Amino acid sequence: MSSVENGKLCGVQATRLDDGDLRWVFPYLDDVGEVGRYVSQADERIVLLASHLGSRATWTGCGLEFHHMPGAAEADLFGAASAPGVEFVLCLDRVPVGRDNRNRHSLPGGWAVTADIVLDCDRVEDCGGHYLEQREDCFATPLDAARALAAGAQWLWERGSAEPAGTWANRNRPDLHTLPSPEHGRS
Repeated sequence: MSSVENGKLCGVQATRLDDGDLRWVFPYLDDVGEVGRYVSQADERIVLLASHLGSRATWTGCGLEFHHMPGAAEADLFGAASAPGVEFVLCLDRVPVGRDNRNRHSLPGGWAVTADIVLDCDRVEDCGGHYLEQREDCFATPLDAARALAAGAQWLWERGSAEPAGTWANRNRPDLHTLPSPEHGRS
């Protein structure tokens, strides 16, 4: 997996959830109350999963963290817990506003929530990882996205705590090499 120096990963700044502002992810949110409660639930589940797996949660040591480019006003939320050979990853990414060129109307942006169980690559030429299981969906409102984030964290907790941490790496199979890695995008 990737390394972090001074809270930076591949040019991305990682900021602990407690040190950031949910408006970085949801810029038009007036009251963070209910959305914040769901995000906190997700944060707690990632910390719990990391503790169960005997690892440190995420790169900053908290359950969820903001990922943003230096100087950017917007951010995504990221959380991860790992065991030897496997990583449980939760992301809430902003989906940019699109444009329908045919009708010349702006399409609303939103948020994509993904929950992934990714096995480390065991080949000599590392492909970045193998998606064993994945849940992904897009949402139009901050509240729906936050609810999905909490549900994704709950699913990762249930999957990650259902069996001993060391058994996940044994699931690496040659046919998993056909799935996309995080560095190469998803199909």
